[in-house]
Amino acid sequence: KNIKNDLTKAIDYIKEHNIKNKSLFLDEEKLEKTSQKSKKISIILNKIQEQKIVPFFQPIVNTSTLKTEKYEVLARIVDDGKIWTPFEFIDHIQKIGLIEEVTKQIITKSFPYAKEHKLSINITDYDLKNKNFLSFVVEECKKHRINPSQITFEILENISISEEDIIIENIQQLKQENFLIAIDDFGAGFSNFERLMQIKPDFLKIDGKFIKNIDTDKNSEKITKAIISLAKEINTEVVAEFVENEKILEKIQNLEIKFAQGYYFSKPIKEPK
Repeated sequence: KNIKNDLTKAIDYIKEHNIKNKSLFLDEEKLEKTSQKSKKISIILNKIQEQKIVPFFQPIVNTSTLKTEKYEVLARIVDDGKIWTPFEFIDHIQKIGLIEEVTKQIITKSFPYAKEHKLSINITDYDLKNKNFLSFVVEECKKHRINPSQITFEILENISISEEDIIIENIQQLKQENFLIAIDDFGAGFSNFERLMQIKPDFLKIDGKFIKNIDTDKNSEKITKAIISLAKEINTEVVAEFVENEKILEKIQNLEIKFAQGYYFSKPIKEPK
């Protein structure tokens, strides 16, 4: 779809939505909140139209050498010097149907860095339902003369257990083209192990809620150990997110988790080093 057409439809939707629900806005406080929300959505739409979705990069570190081996690419909006994280805009973008445009902007702006750095990029079920997504990323690799093995695509655990054939087919085709696959926030949902064997992910990224408590909570440690054991059985590497201090690092090193990321190493940065 043409981005301008999408934006027009999205704006029309917002206007219609506000009109239909104006009976709900009974006091000044609710009117003010609605006005602020509409203003924020308008800013987001303009930033998408202006191609202002930008990538930031968070190091993923080898826990043995403590050297950066790749970067996770994270979407940001920069507005008047303020940096918006996905928590502030992704829900709005999903509701107005422009999440695929965000993925495209992140891919086109981050792929040039893949000549010198391995990258890990989040994609959604909307991307995997798009029949043109595979050809798009293959062409971007050719354009920048990079090997697809430099790129890991991260999908959420709930996507990995989808019953939609097109999603599983596209994941498998990405692997056939030598892109790598990571399942993000693993352990947060209910994995289908048959699907796991079909996808054959290259990485399992353990849900951060287990890692950030692993040095104080025995249940988090038990769940993490179970995921590590599963990963070994299916010949998959494990990544620990939310590594925020030295105690957590020591814990995951003792558990022989090979990769880690988190504020202990670095916050997301504008360019990979």
